[in-house]
Amino acid sequence: MMIQQKYVSWRKISLTLYSIVFRRSKSVYFTKNIRQRFYFGEVTVLIPKTWSAKSSYGDVQQESSDTKDVFIEPKTNNKASNAPYTTQFKGCGIMGEFIHLTDAFLTDEAEAEKYGPRGKVLVHEWGHYRFGLYDEYPLSDKERFYRSSSGSIEATRCSLEIDGELYNSETGNSGCKIVDGLPEKACRFRAKSEKKSNYGSLMYKQNLEQITEFCTDDATKETLHNKEAPNNQNIQCNGRSAWEVIREHEDYKNSDTATIKDTTPKFKFVRKQSPPKVVLVLDVSGSMNSEGRLIKLRQGCYTLVRFVLSECSEVGIVLFNETAIISRPMTRVPRDPTAREDLANDLPRYAAGGTSIGAGINKALDMLGGDAEGSHLIVASDGEETEEPKIPNVTQRVLNSKVTVHSMAITEAAEFEMDGLSKSTNGKTYQFGPKDKMSYFSALRAFGESVEESCYKEKSNALVDNKTEGSVGKPSVQHFILDASLGRDLLIIIEFEHKEFEVKVSSPSGTSFNKRTSEEFWCNDNFKTCQFLMAKAEPGEWTFEITTRDRKQTFNYIVEAKSAESTEAIEAKTEWKSGGKQNILGDNKEPQKVYASVRQGSSPVLNGSVSAKISRPNATDLDVELKDDGVGADSFANDGIYSANFVGFTKAGRYSVQATIEGDENTATNTEAIIGIGGSEENKSGLKSTGKFIRSALGQTFQVVSYVPGPGGKNYSPDRIKDLIVREYDQELFTVTLEWTAVGEQADVGTASEYELRYGLNGADIQKNFLNMTLVSNEMIINGADLKDPRPSGQREVFKIDLPSAPDYYSFGVIAIDKKMRYSKSEISNVAGVSFKIHTTPTTTVASTTTPEPSDQSYITYIIIGCAALLFVALLSACIFGIIKCRPSARVDPTEHPEKPNYEEEHIYANSLPTPTVEHDQKRNYNGVKVMV
Repeated sequence: MMIQQKYVSWRKISLTLYSIVFRRSKSVYFTKNIRQRFYFGEVTVLIPKTWSAKSSYGDVQQESSDTKDVFIEPKTNNKASNAPYTTQFKGCGIMGEFIHLTDAFLTDEAEAEKYGPRGKVLVHEWGHYRFGLYDEYPLSDKERFYRSSSGSIEATRCSLEIDGELYNSETGNSGCKIVDGLPEKACRFRAKSEKKSNYGSLMYKQNLEQITEFCTDDATKETLHNKEAPNNQNIQCNGRSAWEVIREHEDYKNSDTATIKDTTPKFKFVRKQSPPKVVLVLDVSGSMNSEGRLIKLRQGCYTLVRFVLSECSEVGIVLFNETAIISRPMTRVPRDPTAREDLANDLPRYAAGGTSIGAGINKALDMLGGDAEGSHLIVASDGEETEEPKIPNVTQRVLNSKVTVHSMAITEAAEFEMDGLSKSTNGKTYQFGPKDKMSYFSALRAFGESVEESCYKEKSNALVDNKTEGSVGKPSVQHFILDASLGRDLLIIIEFEHKEFEVKVSSPSGTSFNKRTSEEFWCNDNFKTCQFLMAKAEPGEWTFEITTRDRKQTFNYIVEAKSAESTEAIEAKTEWKSGGKQNILGDNKEPQKVYASVRQGSSPVLNGSVSAKISRPNATDLDVELKDDGVGADSFANDGIYSANFVGFTKAGRYSVQATIEGDENTATNTEAIIGIGGSEENKSGLKSTGKFIRSALGQTFQVVSYVPGPGGKNYSPDRIKDLIVREYDQELFTVTLEWTAVGEQADVGTASEYELRYGLNGADIQKNFLNMTLVSNEMIINGADLKDPRPSGQREVFKIDLPSAPDYYSFGVIAIDKKMRYSKSEISNVAGVSFKIHTTPTTTVASTTTPEPSDQSYITYIIIGCAALLFVALLSACIFGIIKCRPSARVDPTEHPEKPNYEEEHIYANSLPTPTVEHDQKRNYNGVKVMV
């Protein structure tokens, strides 16, 4: 198929240097008779408010750090790497977090030369980010070479037609020694850069001149995907080529036959012009009197106004039941705390009547008037709408106004349309139930931080968000760790039911503070809230005691603090793999996953203890352990992303999550790695102990629209095994020992019933014709392991197999099967191979001298690269160093510059990498590419 692109909205790119937004409107389309392809239609660049204003800058609509596609920031120091990278951890075909670039990469020709022409670099990273592709170059020494099904030693590359030579990276000498059947550890493959086209894959080495497209499954050998190579694309995408994954993407499927003559990207520069505006749209219907919901809402909003919103912002308050009123018109948040108390007095005191959320939203938009664009509405409600107008009646007005709507469901029964409205405006969604231990402030803080982004207000880190029961005369004693990465503005918030109680806070050195006499305390009985605030606090274990005087009551308490003056804080964030509305049917392919990213600056925090409490409709909370071991739900070990599968669905409704992260003497920050990517397994010099710490991270909700349980309540098959390896083999006895990590009966939960292990003569046959391959029986297993008795999920499986001595090469694949209550099986594992006859000299394939006819895909990729190059020209012209003249980058020829780092080596093993200073939301729907500066 020839490809042009459709008006397929290709997301916005965001430049702190720049936020870039690739506009989806008129962005990519396909046709059967004109060989064109994907291109970037519109790019929005978000300029920091710290930069001088210009009349040419437009105002911000919904652009923010949460919705950026590309993040550009200054190189922080001389040791920092300028290697472009994309954080992606949610799996093959799923969009990544954002593309990270530095100003030096954009403006320094010598620096950019290390990675290849900038346009091709951007296409490589866009493959990671938009299409969920993975690298096809080796990421560690053990992946650099492999034994092919022909018995030859091959360098990991795509395609095999990429020619080159072997050399010792330590001595620089050509050629390598063979050790245990493979080239020595220091051996490297140096690919030749040649003046050809239609070769290889842009996910391999985009710096090679001949590489102009992606490998695929239906092409000539010059671009044929290498299924045997032990690279991440094969491991994560089950042997599928890059172009196969792209063909399954919505951008490819949502295509038409329109013709676009001009594919030049259009650029727009925006900068926040006016104060950020937030309207609290609060439910005061009669049901808010139940279970203390109204006072909890008052408490959370009071703390939001008192401690989160800054004088940079404007705030208004709208109250609604069956109608709506303005309780406080738009007001600049005062600096003086007393004046803030006055503003908070307009929060609701009484509740009665029915519910019309639409009326509240309409009133908020009326109050904002012509200044609605770019504003934020925080909508809190506890029930279904009973009165008109309802949310569907006002949705189009909301979309036309270009406001962001954040929703807080105060019960499981809260109107489900709130969630959809938030998602359609790139807002956040949270839920609270009567049994939740969290304060409503935990969600309101997240909303407030979104509003305050353009104010550049420093964020606090949540340590604890919990509740405790206070008994008469018996102190409730709580402890928390203030670690060395924190120390400023320690804030303890205590929400109470009755004012007859005492509270005492004790520092690690033993200094005590109480609410009666200590100036660090501030209590407001009207809002039933006490706060303890200390500008500079010592690290260590803190204690606070709460004692009630006349009756038992429940206390919510929140602890947060800002980073210490001399270091960056340890931060945590929790999110689901998939947000929005979902259908959980009898047999789902992929389970939901929950992630917690733990970082210090841009570096991952390793060996932490991470647990998630998942709230489910009409059921008890489920505790799940999250791991960073590269097994099961976790894509990569030691990248600071802790992961777990979630299969414990109960019914349709909302599901929410709160993670608790703890560190101890074994927890460390890897300063030579980057969050979501990781670093060298061999290099431990970058590990820096964190000591003890604790963090709390509230995740957003997702909504199950329909739920159909499978037999026995099972909706998922066992996980695919991704780490099958040949641990050892005996050439004389024809035995091989295979090893992999056990999966579960549902994903990686529980224990599977059995394994089906098969072998063939090459990896392609294993993947395409698995059921026709030879079955390994238990009689062939000679180390006592049993294919009918798998180990529990997460444990290592070891099978030593006695093979027939006829073939020289064997490929293996395995599936896990569950037979408990229903029959289901996993996808085929990655392929592991062993050759009993090995060539003594490593071979590489010589590229064909015949120039192939350009494929449909190649035309597509040429346009992408051309547009990407145009994009970089425009970005350079807007960069902080003024107008930069952009000329084509000199290509990198590894044969001429062996002393320069290869792209993959620079990408993974950088000593120090730049620090992303903003966070982001994975699921975003809007019309373009956003770049954030």
